[in-house]
Amino acid sequence: MEQPSGNSLNGTKHRFSLPETMVLWVSFAALFVILIGLEISSFNGMTGPVYSGDETVWSYVAERSLFSREFYTEIRPFTVPLIHKLANNDDQVVVRIQSWVSIFAWFSLAIAVATLFKRPIVRIGVAIFICLFSLTWPINQWDYVIRSESFNLSFVALGTALTIVLIHNLQRGRSNHFAFLLWWAIGCLLLLFTRDSMVYAFGVLLATFVIYFIYDWMRNGRKLPDKMPSRLLILALLAAMIGFSQWSFRNSIRWHTPLVNVILQRIMPQQDSYEHWLEHTDFPENPTFEQYAGMFAWDVAPEGGQIRSRLTSDQKIADVQQWLIEKGISSYSRYLVLNVPVQSITQAFQAMSENINLFNEGYAKGAGNVEWSAQLSRLLFPSFNAPIFIWIVSLLLGVGIIILVPEYRLLGMIICFFILNAWIQAFITFHGDTAEIPRHMMIVGVLFRLGFWIAVITVISMLIDRLLPLVKPVAHPTSEVVNL
Repeated sequence: MEQPSGNSLNGTKHRFSLPETMVLWVSFAALFVILIGLEISSFNGMTGPVYSGDETVWSYVAERSLFSREFYTEIRPFTVPLIHKLANNDDQVVVRIQSWVSIFAWFSLAIAVATLFKRPIVRIGVAIFICLFSLTWPINQWDYVIRSESFNLSFVALGTALTIVLIHNLQRGRSNHFAFLLWWAIGCLLLLFTRDSMVYAFGVLLATFVIYFIYDWMRNGRKLPDKMPSRLLILALLAAMIGFSQWSFRNSIRWHTPLVNVILQRIMPQQDSYEHWLEHTDFPENPTFEQYAGMFAWDVAPEGGQIRSRLTSDQKIADVQQWLIEKGISSYSRYLVLNVPVQSITQAFQAMSENINLFNEGYAKGAGNVEWSAQLSRLLFPSFNAPIFIWIVSLLLGVGIIILVPEYRLLGMIICFFILNAWIQAFITFHGDTAEIPRHMMIVGVLFRLGFWIAVITVISMLIDRLLPLVKPVAHPTSEVVNL
């Protein structure tokens, strides 16, 4: 596959001979078959899906009509309920879909990232590495668990792969065909609605595109590019998806319980924190609500032992419910950003550091727990003793590659995107709820290690380029000989 031309983010052009191209694609095809086999073998002995909570939520939301407002404003974002609806709420079918989507998504990411490197042998190695990374426990085990994590991780991989292709087309001055833009938008939309926190990743992506388009416009003498309509459509689609996500989120109740958890368990138990909160927000001071300090936002109903929300079971805190509906999310957001910014940032880094090395054995309950996958997970998903230091170094490497190494600039952007979004997800996860933080933080560890490993591989590839320069073409003006 041809690399971007000299006027793109990547500074050099590389073309492979026909034999090299054939070897690459035969290798990729064989890798795809092997990945399927390993994914299937990783669940040997499994008799059915694994349940660890929330399993009834998906079928409940899936019962809503696709054409109803409620389907998009229910207690969970719509992507996972949509899959359950398509599977007719058959959990056996759901886990099969999760497994096949995971295979396709991670293989797509492997190929997309691999094609950003120059040498065929490096491309094959990168593709193999990412496919193996997808088989580690913190990713692979979720494929047999009835929760949202499998689709969330898979669509992160697929959305990233599609966006890399999108940027390739932009770099080469190609128009992104409507059919491809449609598939890209569908993939991004499904990712966006696997988890509400994904909207912040899309905000980063939108800002990145805006900066790149402005940079390209200024570099070309402030002349509008020929493909301007395609670029405007990309920005419009991203903005529309973000707007739709925020409409869905703010018109649902799915943020009520998490925010009440934060207030009850993180703010109210400490008198000075609670007084600071009351001073800087318009939260209603309610003696009845204050009695629940240190508890979760739900309790167990005496009749039948069903879990119920305190907000609906206790009418004496109706003013708190009203505050949540009218001002809750905006008031809390302003408080974090304007009143306790340093504390908010340091707490997010601390939470990331404490949860970055977690595996999900408790939720997966042995799914995918075969001997080879255990060894693979320890190798490719290592524990970090100094995660904040590694995070800073990885981010600086990404920035340095963007600035100093034009031929690897897009890889530098990918490194920064994964590393930055690892912290952003840590920030949103920690400040967004107090329940099940370790589970919600698991995507942080995946994004962190993806950025870290791509940074390591990129540096190794740069060193190889320095020690073994690519051979320049002699007799073939339309192709270049590439060292293996």
